[in-house]
Amino acid sequence: MVRGRASEGLTERGRYWQSLQAEQAASGLSQKAFCQQRGLNLATFTWWKDRVRWMLTRSRPGPKVRPKVRFREVPSPTHRPPAVPYEVLLPTGRTIRVPAGFDPADLRRLVAVLEAAC
Repeated sequence: MVRGRASEGLTERGRYWQSLQAEQAASGLSQKAFCQQRGLNLATFTWWKDRVRWMLTRSRPGPKVRPKVRFREVPSPTHRPPAVPYEVLLPTGRTIRVPAGFDPADLRRLVAVLEAAC
């Protein structure tokens, strides 16, 4: 049976399957042939191979390597009314189209200029 650092973090059952995996690797047989020879279920052998690898990776000492996560600030959309223009009909017959969200002071100045010119 494999002992020492290679089996740290494994359960007793994990150490058992780890030792079978080591025997299979040393035998030179394929996993399928090894399992047939020993009367083991190939799917179970394969599952334990992955499980032992996971258990060993999870139990390694040292800093855990985690993917770097970066956050980016995304401005939240402001609620804006639909851009439906307003139409102002002047007594002279002229039409002024004004977009939504206009500045009322600018519009007053524009109307005053246009009325004075007519």
